[in-house]
Amino acid sequence: MKKKVIIIGGGIIGLCSAYYLQQEGHQVTVIDKSDITSGASFVNAGYITPSHIIPLAAPGMITKGIKWMFNPSSPFYIKPRLNKDLINWGINFIKSSNSRHVNRSIGIIKKINEFSKELYFELRDSKKIDFKIYKKGLSLVCYYFILF
Repeated sequence: MKKKVIIIGGGIIGLCSAYYLQQEGHQVTVIDKSDITSGASFVNAGYITPSHIIPLAAPGMITKGIKWMFNPSSPFYIKPRLNKDLINWGINFIKSSNSRHVNRSIGIIKKINEFSKELYFELRDSKKIDFKIYKKGLSLVCYYFILF
């Protein structure tokens, strides 16, 4: 059954979701507050970079995450406001920021990284979307255990 879909946000996730939904025959509308020439997806093309293989929930990242929350172009922007649900989410996020959760997530994030790279090359090869992507550099995978 084909559906009408509205996607809020024209970042890499929103646009790729729209693309694949449209490929399946759905009618898709993307709504974004800007002309999609700014924000985190514009800066890094949505790629999950090797420096981000360790999740934000890693101990010590909370301070960095709080700084990012106040920057609309960051990869972790949440409009700061006094909201009970947001505050509860923040408390639960901090409680979940531990080495056990991080170590469990590293392999999953690595797989997402590799899969997203495959999809980028697949999109490029389809010639349905005109964009540039280059394969250069190195892939560094490092497994370690956080002890504290």
